[in-house]
Amino acid sequence: MLREEITRGRIEPDRPLPSEESLVREHGVTPEDVRRAVEVLSGEGLVYTIEGRGAYVSTRAEETGGG
Repeated sequence: MLREEITRGRIEPDRPLPSEESLVREHGVTPEDVRRAVEVLSGEGLVYTIEGRGAYVSTRAEETGGG
């Protein structure tokens, strides 16, 4: 879901990911699932987080085969 959107360039580098609430509604998952996904993507270097502001697509995502 998110990984594909990021690697295909649908969410550009340094742009925020959709809100946790939005992802929960859109994908029918729990908030914990969204947090876990963001942690995994962060560990892979595809996203970075700014405390109190949210998660953003890393410029490294461009290297993984976007657009």
